[in-house]
Amino acid sequence: MSEALPFESRSIACAEGQIAVRCYGDASDPPLLLIHGLALTIEDWSPSFITALVAAGRRVLAIDNRDVGQSSRWADHPAPGPLLAWIMARLPIPRWLKPAIPYAIADMAQDAIAVLDALEIRDCDILGVSMGGMIAQRMALLVPDRIRTLSLIMTSSNGPRLPLPDAAVRKLMAKPPRTRDLDALEAYMQRVRQLIAAPRDDADKVDLSQRVTRATSYGYPPQEGSKRQLAAIVSDARRWRQLGSIETSALVIHGDFDPLLPLAHGRDLARRLGNARLLVIPEMAHELLPSNQAAVLAELLTHFEADQARRTMASSAVRLLSVAT
Repeated sequence: MSEALPFESRSIACAEGQIAVRCYGDASDPPLLLIHGLALTIEDWSPSFITALVAAGRRVLAIDNRDVGQSSRWADHPAPGPLLAWIMARLPIPRWLKPAIPYAIADMAQDAIAVLDALEIRDCDILGVSMGGMIAQRMALLVPDRIRTLSLIMTSSNGPRLPLPDAAVRKLMAKPPRTRDLDALEAYMQRVRQLIAAPRDDADKVDLSQRVTRATSYGYPPQEGSKRQLAAIVSDARRWRQLGSIETSALVIHGDFDPLLPLAHGRDLARRLGNARLLVIPEMAHELLPSNQAAVLAELLTHFEADQARRTMASSAVRLLSVAT
């Protein structure tokens, strides 16, 4: 992360391990929890993105999900392959025949809730990207009174009949290197991230490359860690049925050039949520980059400010009513 932006690092106990968190900004500012995607870490957030949020008056909390970064690894819990996990979640297979899924998206949501508890945060805004958006949805289902707003970027409901990733993406992601050599892992992640990000110019390419390099040395998960997270994603097959009960104000942001989760995923998610607005960003793929960051930030800040205005107006109305009676 940016050396110019100070932060406090914490390691917070969750149900089965430790979750790493960085806290940026003034502790008195409204908190915003950032949750990243599959195999991604705190270091995968762009420093300029964090800096802009802090400058806008947010206390930014960024976490490493379990199995990545500086958070605990679930190394003693082997995961089934994604195809097997997908089949088990959707077909009426007897429970005793099913291999165990090490953990669920709901468990990862409980980790994030444990972070809020430890930091004594009653409620906050949640921003989730890709898998992080799925975790945010589960948080809103588990503790709706603690979620002020949802910002769900390039993510999915996991609903039925949604399109698969592009063939090139599926092919590359299906063959990760079977090594712990950091140089080989970084080279592979550079290829994956460049493919799904579809950078538009040199600034995008440089920004993404630098983040991948930092994140790999910081705490890239071994193959099994990514496999466990992916099993959690594909086995979360019934969340879409519950999304209509989420009344939290939600902003769904999706690119129209996303090769990992095509735009239909964002449209479906916004349609299923009880109180959502969809923003489609032209030419954005599956990454926050300099070429789309300004548009995303502007919409996020508008989203936060609109919610705060609604809350202020509601509070004023309650006070007026109490005086009148």
